[in-house]
Amino acid sequence: MQMAEIEQVKDMLRAARILKQRMEDKKEQLSEAKKNFLSVAHNYENSASIIPCMNQSQTEKILDIITNTQECLIREAGAYCDAYNEVLKMISSITIFNKYGHIDTEKTEICKSMMEKYYLQNKTWEEIAYETKYTWRHVHRFHSLALQCIAKKMS
Repeated sequence: MQMAEIEQVKDMLRAARILKQRMEDKKEQLSEAKKNFLSVAHNYENSASIIPCMNQSQTEKILDIITNTQECLIREAGAYCDAYNEVLKMISSITIFNKYGHIDTEKTEICKSMMEKYYLQNKTWEEIAYETKYTWRHVHRFHSLALQCIAKKMS
């Protein structure tokens, strides 16, 4: 098995992980922009007669930020859904065989579970090791085994 094939699989899996993180960041930005808008709108009500131009300008800027962030979030949500479904197909395709050529159901399920936790739930390897009661080294061995299985099916 070529290392390039495994790296290609890792890149495809990482894409979903990165998109999810970007969506989380955009949701946070959107929430922050909405809070700012509410604050400016409240201040505008209290001081509209004193400095109406400044508050209106701030309000428009914040509304632009909210609109742009929402549009970006919608686009990224679509891209994430596509990547998520692709990663889910890859993970579902994992089948680990024992040395006799029989399906090793236990290892297959462990690999699938770890791949989902890392690539779809954005958990760290340390969190996965803690949750599964495996050592960090074993978690990485299962990850490597799963990557090899996916790469083999893609070639």
